[in-house]
Amino acid sequence: MAKAKDFVYSTPPLVEVISEVRWETTPVEAIPGASIDPHFLVFNKKFSDRLKKTGFEHVQRVVPDGVPIELTSGNPIFRFRKAKNAWPLYQSGPGLFTANIVPPYKGWKEFKKFLDEGLTHLYSSYPLPNEYLRIKRLELRYMDAFQAKHGAIKRYPEFLEEHLGIVLRLPNLSDKEAMAASLIGDIHIPLPNIDNSLGIISLKTGQITKNDKKTEAIIMELIIRKNEFSPQFNKRNIVSWFNKGHSLLHKWFDQVCSDELKATFGEKRELSS
Repeated sequence: MAKAKDFVYSTPPLVEVISEVRWETTPVEAIPGASIDPHFLVFNKKFSDRLKKTGFEHVQRVVPDGVPIELTSGNPIFRFRKAKNAWPLYQSGPGLFTANIVPPYKGWKEFKKFLDEGLTHLYSSYPLPNEYLRIKRLELRYMDAFQAKHGAIKRYPEFLEEHLGIVLRLPNLSDKEAMAASLIGDIHIPLPNIDNSLGIISLKTGQITKNDKKTEAIIMELIIRKNEFSPQFNKRNIVSWFNKGHSLLHKWFDQVCSDELKATFGEKRELSS
């Protein structure tokens, strides 16, 4: 079967693409829920130095200096950009690496290169990665926001059914009351054929902010996640998994959105693989 070609739209509903790698940390028995990454400070210094050599010289500390590092496990502490507010960016924290991008998004091929380079820096910076970098979760997430220009606000339940294939029955509720619901729900789909992963379709109402202006929207997240790993799982396996994950989410997006909805995304352009 021929592989489906990647594509982008000129005015897509895309908000952000987030690729996330998490690894095991060591629990702190004296503080419930706290843990440490004993190699984080050494790793992050090398990671930061390597990124600076590739132009990622703008480093932003997300968590204030006074916050105990034991309470930050699994959260981003630093963001690395080529310039202030520039995208794409990398994030690091105890037990965490992410690569993120917002529009303009030029397709998976270009973002995959950025992700691959970040993973190379991760594995080159972490002390004895084959021994100490024990992966515990991978996640790829595409976040889209459907706004009034997509027909998502005035006819809220109908929009879900007609354009996303989601049937929402809310008896005796107006569209305005339906929009006030903060959560529609998540659909979890086991994916045994993709390294025993889990697919998630998440829908909720909310707001997006652009140029300091907030706009009501229906937020859809298409997610693939993996939580189980063999000791031999390495960087090459991670890149392979992200490729498979993108192919699936790319297919889901194309199948979930109606043709009428896609027509509001602007010109569609196929990309070379």
